[in-house]
Amino acid sequence: MTKFHSVLRKLLALVLLTAVQSPAPVAGQATAPCNQIPISQSNPSTSGDPLIPIYCLPDASIQTPTRVTGANDWVDSFGVSGTARLNDRDMGYRVFEDLNGANIVSKHEVVGDHWIVDESQPFGGMAMLSPDRTFQFENGKLIVEGDVSAGELAYGGTFWEEFVVTTASAPDQFPADAPEQQYAYGHFHRFPTFGCRFQPSAENTCAGFLGAQVDYPANGLPFIPTFDKPPCFSLTSDRLWELSFFQDCGDNFGGVHFGGFSDPSRSVWRACTDNQDYDPCLDRFRMELTKTGFVLYINAIRYFEDSGWDSLHSLPDSLIGGNVYVYFADVGVSRSDAPVRFHWERLAVNPHNPDGSLAPPSASSSFGAGPLATPTRTLAPATATPTPTLPSAATATSTPTPTAVPVTATPTLTRVPTRTVAPTATPTPCRKHHRCR
Repeated sequence: MTKFHSVLRKLLALVLLTAVQSPAPVAGQATAPCNQIPISQSNPSTSGDPLIPIYCLPDASIQTPTRVTGANDWVDSFGVSGTARLNDRDMGYRVFEDLNGANIVSKHEVVGDHWIVDESQPFGGMAMLSPDRTFQFENGKLIVEGDVSAGELAYGGTFWEEFVVTTASAPDQFPADAPEQQYAYGHFHRFPTFGCRFQPSAENTCAGFLGAQVDYPANGLPFIPTFDKPPCFSLTSDRLWELSFFQDCGDNFGGVHFGGFSDPSRSVWRACTDNQDYDPCLDRFRMELTKTGFVLYINAIRYFEDSGWDSLHSLPDSLIGGNVYVYFADVGVSRSDAPVRFHWERLAVNPHNPDGSLAPPSASSSFGAGPLATPTRTLAPATATPTPTLPSAATATSTPTPTAVPVTATPTLTRVPTRTVAPTATPTPCRKHHRCR
């Protein structure tokens, strides 16, 4: 972007912010407010983000992709000059905007070393971004990582981010099941799917779907749903389970159910207060998924695990053994007119070491460096898993080599935040019965 265009965008942002009436940035979408600072955006901005929604600004410049991708991996630390347009097919991504209806406006954009998503919120919003390629499980495991400020206390219980793994090349190819339609992972109905949503209250909820369109009690149903009750909280027509700190599955079959509860000191899943920059809560979420279980790491600390699913609750072979797409989603169910902003940085799928093995968990760059610190709660050691090895062909020079922080058998914090954020209140998360109100 030229200096002239950068100055022009700043002047336009100032004019729009002080305007008495909100202009209509897109024809037919005049409900989108342009004179409000998005929720979670600090003022003044310390990260180069505009103080008005990016859907009210003209497109930024087109820049070359920043991702590094190999035989079966993807690492993108972004880092552009100024701002970069992030429309569909830009920088190697599929981008899906305005997924919750005609009255919703959303837009993605890269700003320096991070990317943001803005959504108007008259009735709730949803947007997704996905690398424009497929991936495969390696030796039965898939790894998805994202650096995201999921601990924004301003989100309350109405905004959150999600990871989704599915065989679907795009969302909404079939209408979503009513119980799942407000979640991003519910928008891949009839496809084998796994997804996790991350609530700002430091709790995660995950769900797995068979992908078969069957209606209970039809003949040939591969499992008997428990109608959103223990064990496993399965549900028609194809939900295998729902998992959270109070929803378990694997331990019913001799496996493991661990964690997911709120971190009282926010020492692992950090928090940002109102009008605070996103960096103090930019955490690295890492999802390790297999056919019979998954583990969630946050900043290299094992935060949640549910594994040891029996054959009826295991993910289908069509997901584990096929080509999958990975989505990074932003969701809101607000009933106000205030726009909301989501902050992301580095993304990775199957990050590798130079020898071709999958890289171990690591922390986000903003997690800080300092003396050893012990979490206030006990974190049990992760279950032992083999270290997958890629075929020799996958160790080509195109394979990224991200910096990794090893994880010991008993995880402990090896870093501390540069600033301690003490939340003043604990928002109410979305929990049972699939309603956030």
